[in-house]
Amino acid sequence: MKKDLGLEKMYPYDSLYNKHNSREYSYEECIEIASKSLEVLGSDYISKFNKGITSRWIDVYPSEHKNSSQYSISASGVVPFIHLNFNSTFEDINTIVHEMGHSIHKIYSEESNHFIYSDPTTLATETAAIVNEMLLANYILDNSKNKEEQLFIVHHLLSMIRSTIFSQTSLAEFELICHIKDSNYEPLTTESLNELYSNISSNYASDEIEKLEESSYAWMSIPHIFQGGGFYVYKYSLGLMLASGIVYGILNNKDNMKEKYINFLKSGSS
Repeated sequence: MKKDLGLEKMYPYDSLYNKHNSREYSYEECIEIASKSLEVLGSDYISKFNKGITSRWIDVYPSEHKNSSQYSISASGVVPFIHLNFNSTFEDINTIVHEMGHSIHKIYSEESNHFIYSDPTTLATETAAIVNEMLLANYILDNSKNKEEQLFIVHHLLSMIRSTIFSQTSLAEFELICHIKDSNYEPLTTESLNELYSNISSNYASDEIEKLEESSYAWMSIPHIFQGGGFYVYKYSLGLMLASGIVYGILNNKDNMKEKYINFLKSGSS
């Protein structure tokens, strides 16, 4: 819960976000914006993107009994399919470029490696997806003539930094200390874990944020802490930092970054 800082009188950020994220886009419009934002990665990348669209990699619309999650799924020798639930918002454009980032990464990896090495690591593939998100945001910032839309994108990027670099890093610290305590045969009870999470999250939060007692239970709702053998959440924060450097290099023609990045996508897990 936010304390009343008077910010809503200076600028209604939440209202701005809701206004622009509720703007309706057609699916065709989303694909056009997504495609244009990724053109900087070169003709071969866009060719793979267009092939994915025309070859119906994407299950686009919600339907009865279809679950609400959104992801890219692939197996060796099979095109990577994308599970989408399109609702005509900006977040759908963001999801399309993110999941296409995973899918095209997989295509590059399979084309360039023996199948044993064609499955990219989680850190590599999350980086590839976030690169696309940041290219989309930069494309809209550079091409929009609407001041509110530009502010909306800045708000989106700042929220992304907060929720990814700061929140995921705090979760990674929580996870690491849990493992250290376990290695030292310290009991991990609900109470001790709640207290640990509460203390760590306080260190990452501003004093201006009012903390609710219930927030100490929030670690229980993070599935990535419990899957894949652990040590997953840090990959999101590191992936965003890596993606930021890659996108800066691509957009500013630094150090032949575009070619290096495509070669990175081709490396699989080799």
